[in-house]
Amino acid sequence: MAILNYPNFKTIFVVIFYTLISYLVMFSCVAQPNLILSFLISIIFNLVSTTVFLYLFTNKKTSNFAKKIEQSKKKNQQKYLEKFLRFGKFLTCIILSFIGGPILLALTIKLIFNKSSHKYLIAVIACTISTFIFISFSKGLFQLIF
Repeated sequence: MAILNYPNFKTIFVVIFYTLISYLVMFSCVAQPNLILSFLISIIFNLVSTTVFLYLFTNKKTSNFAKKIEQSKKKNQQKYLEKFLRFGKFLTCIILSFIGGPILLALTIKLIFNKSSHKYLIAVIACTISTFIFISFSKGLFQLIF
């Protein structure tokens, strides 16, 4: 079996493309002089990303594609879950969203809140809080350096 068959290539392409777009959005938001616009763009991008990845990971139709992404992030997820789960499920989602972004948040919600009917609400709240903290920290650090 070839390592770079079509599903693997598609998964690698999506993860790399998402990572590049994510860094571009993050750096543009940190460098943005307008504070409200900076937070708004970053929160909207992360909410859309988290919702899309959560849908991919929980939907049966996209399970092959999502399993490839899930396998690549599984090691980091388990390491962080063991560390932070003692703080509570929701706070763990916020911390892991701050550390790993929307992909890790979607995987964490799928694992921790598997049977919950409020997965997307949890994703929206956790993503908004972690994005707000991340952009605040980054803008402060950016202004301190430059």
